[in-house]
Amino acid sequence: MVDDLALVASLIVIGYLAVRRVRLPVWQKLIVLFAEFALGAAVVVLELLAH
Repeated sequence: MVDDLALVASLIVIGYLAVRRVRLPVWQKLIVLFAEFALGAAVVVLELLAH
């Protein structure tokens, strides 16, 4: 479980580093980061259900 949280957290950090230089309003950057978090969490849930 800790490994899965670390995976999602690293995805968020990498996504933040990518999004911070894009010229978008802050609210759109937050939507992008939330979508990345949701997709990462969905992958983790599917991985846990598969095992």
